[in-house]
Amino acid sequence: MRKWPWRHIAAYGAAVLVIAGVLTYGLYQQNQKRLYQRYLSGLYTKSYYELIDNMNNLEIGLSKLTVSGGPEQHLELLAGISRLSEQAQESLAQLPVSHVLLSDAMNFANQTYDYACMLYGQAAAGTPISSAERQSVEDLYRTSQDLKQQLEAADVSELVNVLPSVETYYEEQTASSGTDQTNQPVEYPTLIYDGPFSDAAQNKAPKGLPSQNADAAQAEAMALRFLGEETTDTLQRQEDVGGSIPCYTFQTSSEADATVVQVSRKGGQVIRVLGRGPEEEGSLSEAECLEIARDLLQRMGYPSVQAAHVQKYAGCYFINFVPIQAGVWLYPDLIKVKVSTQDGSIAGFDATGYYANHVERKLAKPVLAAREAILRAGTSLEIQRVRLALIPTDNRGEQLCYEVTGAKGSDTYMAYINAKTGREEEIFKIIDTANGPLVM
Repeated sequence: MRKWPWRHIAAYGAAVLVIAGVLTYGLYQQNQKRLYQRYLSGLYTKSYYELIDNMNNLEIGLSKLTVSGGPEQHLELLAGISRLSEQAQESLAQLPVSHVLLSDAMNFANQTYDYACMLYGQAAAGTPISSAERQSVEDLYRTSQDLKQQLEAADVSELVNVLPSVETYYEEQTASSGTDQTNQPVEYPTLIYDGPFSDAAQNKAPKGLPSQNADAAQAEAMALRFLGEETTDTLQRQEDVGGSIPCYTFQTSSEADATVVQVSRKGGQVIRVLGRGPEEEGSLSEAECLEIARDLLQRMGYPSVQAAHVQKYAGCYFINFVPIQAGVWLYPDLIKVKVSTQDGSIAGFDATGYYANHVERKLAKPVLAAREAILRAGTSLEIQRVRLALIPTDNRGEQLCYEVTGAKGSDTYMAYINAKTGREEEIFKIIDTANGPLVM
């Protein structure tokens, strides 16, 4: 039998190794492309939805600017608009501006950023927004509405199909591998789901609690009083909670529908109640749930309150009650009640704001007249209601304001005008939804 020379065997082995290497490298490349494709798809989708969020916040900021009357509020709104425009530009930078819709969005973001920066510089120098400039802001607001609606209605997969290829992206990433990719923190406007000033700071020493301490037996009795005489549940002691208002914690014995009640150590008052709530919609109306909530507050000894905000969600009405003192609405002292539409049971309760802040105030007489506050709120609003309100401030203080509610077209706004200085302290936009008004 003929023997192969060693050099032939070596050459054959080398060829096998080369072929195996090429195949392995090809499989590796294919795998890398698949990984990059998945990565890019996630990146593009994330950038697209971040763009929609930015456009939504831009629309709200521009909308507020069209009606805001205070120069200080103008500066705050313009700073936010320019920041949101930059964030929209950053999201768009990850997407293909070759698509006509995204190209329009990029042009809008650039134009809005430049215009907001120009107006901010003027406002900082003391030059008010002119009527022509306000009309330009109106135009930007209408454009933002149209773009947001088109972006929300667009097919994401259609956009992804015209995005850069994996090879192009890989080359760009390789070329820019030395650049700083550090993510910067993003600030967004406060979204208030349950009425104005519901997210006011409450982590401070409570002012509204009685001075005497309650023991566990007294706290349990208060929890049972809250649940009502008709309750057949017994309470089981749970782990106590700390925080600004340390509480005893109890849970009802019912396995299927357990309710947690937290009672303050100081003063022995019910601070929070956490229930499951209904899984399906019930038949009780808003008026019936309001009456149930008012009866509860009256039974528990709360002072005169008014419902400031009502919203329906997941088979419950969420109701914010505000105490009234000498005609002034005390927003820092909010009491929140959640009522089931199935059986009228209390599915949730939060009096943290009330006990953190509620005392008898020495309210100063307003320096500004109501008619002056209306003028400060902006001449473009059709005024619906004006009332005095005490609102929380960023430094955990309080400020007496006129709450001016008005409409412009189909949009409704709430402006808060300092009753002493006339400064516009805050402005909210009210958005009607199927579940009730949303305040932003």
